[in-house]
Amino acid sequence: MSDNSTACIMNPSATVPAGPVDTVRAIFARATQIAVEQGVLTTSVAAREVPLERPKDAKHGDLATNLCFVLAKAAKANPRALAERLCACVRQADPDGAIAKLEVAGPGFVNLFLAPHCWQAGLVNILQHADTFGQSRSGAGQRVLIEFVSANPTGPLHVGHGRGAVLGDTLAAVMRAAGFAVSTEYYINNVGNQINKLGESVWHWLRAADRRAAALAVWAADQPVAFPDGFPNGFPDDGYRGAYIAATAQQLADDPAIARCAALTSWTDTAGWAALDRHNPTGRADNRAVSVRAWQLMIARIAADLSQIGIRFDKWQSERTLHGLDGGLDDSHDRVSLCAQRLVQAGWAYPQPATDGDAPAPAAGSSEVGPSQAVFFAGTREDIPKAFRDSKDRVIVRSDGRPTYFAADIAYHDDKLSRGFTHLINVLGADHHGYVPRLKGVLHALGDMRRCEGDPNAQAWSGERLEVPLVQMVALLRDGKPVPMGKRSGEFVTLADVVEEVTTVGNPHSGADAVRFTFLSRKADAQIDFDLEVARRASLDNPVYYVQYGHARLASVLARARELGKGLDAQKAVHSADLTALTLDAERELAIFAADYPEVVARAARSREPHQVAYYLRDLCAAFHAYYSQNKATARVISDDVACTQARLTLVAALAQVVRNGLILLGITAPERMANLAGPSEADDDGAADTTADTAADTTADTAADTTADTAADTTADTAADTAADTAADTAADTAVVPAANSRPPIAAVAAC
Repeated sequence: MSDNSTACIMNPSATVPAGPVDTVRAIFARATQIAVEQGVLTTSVAAREVPLERPKDAKHGDLATNLCFVLAKAAKANPRALAERLCACVRQADPDGAIAKLEVAGPGFVNLFLAPHCWQAGLVNILQHADTFGQSRSGAGQRVLIEFVSANPTGPLHVGHGRGAVLGDTLAAVMRAAGFAVSTEYYINNVGNQINKLGESVWHWLRAADRRAAALAVWAADQPVAFPDGFPNGFPDDGYRGAYIAATAQQLADDPAIARCAALTSWTDTAGWAALDRHNPTGRADNRAVSVRAWQLMIARIAADLSQIGIRFDKWQSERTLHGLDGGLDDSHDRVSLCAQRLVQAGWAYPQPATDGDAPAPAAGSSEVGPSQAVFFAGTREDIPKAFRDSKDRVIVRSDGRPTYFAADIAYHDDKLSRGFTHLINVLGADHHGYVPRLKGVLHALGDMRRCEGDPNAQAWSGERLEVPLVQMVALLRDGKPVPMGKRSGEFVTLADVVEEVTTVGNPHSGADAVRFTFLSRKADAQIDFDLEVARRASLDNPVYYVQYGHARLASVLARARELGKGLDAQKAVHSADLTALTLDAERELAIFAADYPEVVARAARSREPHQVAYYLRDLCAAFHAYYSQNKATARVISDDVACTQARLTLVAALAQVVRNGLILLGITAPERMANLAGPSEADDDGAADTTADTAADTTADTAADTTADTAADTTADTAADTAADTAADTAADTAVVPAANSRPPIAAVAAC
């Protein structure tokens, strides 16, 4: 980095001025080079390696770094003494004075106070990048596959599935914005007993046309008893009992190939099924036409429900393909059985008679699978890292030759890494926590197996390549009582039902917006109580409404300025803006806050925590509401002072751009107008007299006025101290993110991320 690397922040004609974070990083990177030249350090750091955070307390600076702790060990120096010497190098590396003041704090932290021209350049940077502001290349060169939802295709999605869906989809968007090459995938578990049971359940309804018609009539009328005449005769006790099963049968009743199967008298009549089901040479019940068509209809419904909240997948991966059940040149072989055989040949699986599902000690050198023998995966081997080692060896091929679900999962993850992904992310429910280390142990074994096979890329198969964010349950409340969600009971509320219920009249996007933001308003590992009343409410109790209202208010200020003939000169704002009129502390804090957005996105991508973006947007809107309400009388945005008006409109435009980009990143709409801002008036900058919503937003912002600067991650001092999981403050902030009905929406600090 050359000495004039920060010059663009002083040059109005520069194409893209650096934001304050990039500017400071470049200065510190150059300072470490100077320190190496002076013998203070033995090695320099790149700009991207300079850690920067926004302190909780504005008195501790605009930015802070713990870089000296990182460098002290290699330099064999005391961090505080090193900080003092590095600060001298920083002053040499900053000839333009972007950093107005440096303070060494505590055992070696450095607090930075930015010069006005530095943080003002950040606003221009936002406007010049516009819709791409927030994007970076921090994840460049890394290919990531995110698998999420992957619910069994045996029924509609419930609200719990929706949370994992929103997390996975938003994580993909956030990581793409940070430069990762991301693919998304839904794994269709369309093989095995659950598909057999789905087919059997639908088949019974096919045979009972009269009862089916009566059931569907009652269901359509939304009556409490869905099955007035009971279930069809012989309906299995463990069958799927939802009314959607009868509806699926109705959809299939007009298909001649399916309808003729209704003439059969037993689901277990193998010979009868073989005679009628000509396209099922395997004879498998889960491969019968009625079973296949049933799960296909379920997947179509699942895809439609996900599309309703803006979620689409790059690939729908069928488990049938892995088992060779779909045919075709590439899929005609059974990759699941083949993978099991390869594991046996590599010594990672062995045949033994199965005893109550537990594995006996493997016979030495055993690799031939005999009759009535099961195959066990050697998950307890001591060369598997202890953290990934299983408590017992588990069956992957049953004694009758049928592979287990575990075997299919092994083959699937082998297939994932064979496609060249550098990272695998599986978004799973919290009830899968015990499965995670076992799966990582499998990847370790697959890597060793491939080394035995001479694969030069075997190192790619490693448990460290797999990450599994666990998503806690959603408690859906109706009349103050949890709603049961078991597919087979028929007593669950679907995701589509929830979206429809919280969609408001005149705003078709409101339901999806509310669902997405609510699911992102807590950490994935924290349980959510989904309050239907709050989610549908067009008020500040609704978290998504609070942020959308902030965007609409910003947009309305800009629109009002245009109506008054004082609109922002966009060309001037991005090429020769005069922002010297921004002299208030709140304006500096807002500008630095907004400029931090790319760092928030990159941090959310690195930590796999997209909720950090939601927290940031809430706090940014709160900070703007505080600034707006506190300065209505003395420092209005729109005034007769042209220079001051243009400067403040530049600030407002930059804030609006950041909030818009953040909402779009979360898959949520960014409205320009909202009902509570309608109606022309000269009473306010936004073109409307104060409404109840305005007052509530201002009051909430005023309450949080002293803490709105606490919106980035913890300060470096906090980070150093936070060596465990959540601090008490984190937990308290998490608890407060989803407000109770009729309460003020609390402002959760991004520090709680």
